[in-house]
Amino acid sequence: LDVQTGGLLLLTKDDAAYEAAWKAFEARTMEKFYTCRVKGCPARKEAVMRAYLRKDAELSRVSVTDYPARGALEIVTGYRVMEPGEYARLEVELMTGRTHQIRAHLAHIGHPILGDDKYGDRALNRQLGLRRQQLWATRLVFHADGVLAEFDRVIGLGRLHALHLNDSKNPFASHKDRHECLGKGSLGLETFRRIVNHPRLKDKPMILETPNELPGYAGEIKILREMEA
Repeated sequence: LDVQTGGLLLLTKDDAAYEAAWKAFEARTMEKFYTCRVKGCPARKEAVMRAYLRKDAELSRVSVTDYPARGALEIVTGYRVMEPGEYARLEVELMTGRTHQIRAHLAHIGHPILGDDKYGDRALNRQLGLRRQQLWATRLVFHADGVLAEFDRVIGLGRLHALHLNDSKNPFASHKDRHECLGKGSLGLETFRRIVNHPRLKDKPMILETPNELPGYAGEIKILREMEA
């Protein structure tokens, strides 16, 4: 995280977990989401923006342009307006991980992060009494593709004939198998949306293993069917 950026950090319990996490970052099979407050509100409710970023190591800052330039690298930043207004709240997806990318890219489109004196509006920050940038890492999403690639390497996807579905009462990597109803555990419904629509999984039989009675299973089946694209 940049200095003054708060929020989520990923810690690994052993070398194997570290290696898996590092590979996921390198292969971009892990999605990184941030929440921030910005000056003004973007006209579009959500967008994926592309630009070019050039780093000046001596000045410890970057510049962003809409066109390729010598020494510049392409950047891709997605955003979604979560709360419009004079100081909108955005969820931002960091699709390429360049230095100061989120801060510089949002400033480039005219909506700098509040509290960011380097790329933002210093006078406004003083007026609002902000001494640190309003940017937090809030969510990491692991793609099933990373798991499937490892499964294919070790076992072979040709041997995968069915899936058991359940949410979890315990967090990821807890090494505990305690089932929970869909959407009520640490995995969340978005995980199952990705599974039922994944091109290599969606045609496999899926068996619910949640702590339910028949009405509960009926409700979960309805949820899964509504998720199908």
